[in-house]
Amino acid sequence: MTSLMQKRIPLMLCCFLLLLLVLPANAQKGKSPITTDTLTLAGRELKKIPPYVWKKAALKHLNLSDNYLTHIPKKIIKLTSLEDLDLSNNRLSSLPSELWRLSALRTLDLGYNEISILPTEIQYLRNLEDLTIRANKLSFLPSEIGQLTTLKSLSISENQLTSLPPELFMLSNLREFQLWDNPLTIQFKCFEQLNNLEYLGLSGLQLDTLSGDIGKLNKLTYLNLSHNQLKSLPENFDRLKHLTWLELWENQLTSLDSSIGEASQLEFLHLGKNRLSKLPSEIGNLRNLSTLFLEDNLITSLPDEIGRLTNLKVLYLQGNPIPKLEQEKIKAMLPHCNIRFER
Repeated sequence: MTSLMQKRIPLMLCCFLLLLLVLPANAQKGKSPITTDTLTLAGRELKKIPPYVWKKAALKHLNLSDNYLTHIPKKIIKLTSLEDLDLSNNRLSSLPSELWRLSALRTLDLGYNEISILPTEIQYLRNLEDLTIRANKLSFLPSEIGQLTTLKSLSISENQLTSLPPELFMLSNLREFQLWDNPLTIQFKCFEQLNNLEYLGLSGLQLDTLSGDIGKLNKLTYLNLSHNQLKSLPENFDRLKHLTWLELWENQLTSLDSSIGEASQLEFLHLGKNRLSKLPSEIGNLRNLSTLFLEDNLITSLPDEIGRLTNLKVLYLQGNPIPKLEQEKIKAMLPHCNIRFER
């Protein structure tokens, strides 16, 4: 081996060792957190964002979720190509004004932080399609949120909202709206204008009636009205022809209107913890139903039409005063169904 080669080998070895030192830990293990346009730093117990992030101007997708971040530097404005930003599950109480100037953003997740104010500058995110602010400390939303006309998905659940700006209900492109667990007083008719909704979560809002025309939301596939004070189904419920998932558990329903039979695409129906004593025979029209929860009601028997539900796989009847003889009859009508009478 020549002396020149002998000199080069130690030099190459030094370069290799130096490379290992500067690479992130996961990259050394073959799990690099970064590709050309994607950087994932989720769950790293970070208290500060690493400086090398600000040098990645081509980044489109940045995940900083599940860390201990309390501050987002103004340098975030350098990431002008950013389309997806996940800051969920941190300790953020505020955000820099520079964040709202990232006009390429399409997805922004701020869930599970300590944010109490959403600034009016949010209106500048004109390309935003998916916004999650659930589980923060918001008590109001700025009217400027109505400027986000490209928004398709909005989650503002688990906050302290007592009212909503009228402009919010002008977001006609919304497909998914999660609003549950807020101390809101709201009329259902506000939602009528959002007639492109496919997913609507209104659990835990203490609704006692659904005034308005729910039939206008005829693209709904998922509707969660659980943990409210509803005593009956809304009018024109039978127009929800595409509904596949319906949750009405923990309300005050004493009867179920025959219009439930018109929701023929239903696959999941939760009616637990109500005051139902019987079901309408039209329940047998729900031929696609695979899961039915009826626990903790006042039911003593089921209509014979229940036997038509040949796709039913799970039926929960715990907490109902159903006699043993009736239980055996139900089992015979649904021989391929997992039926639970006891807890």
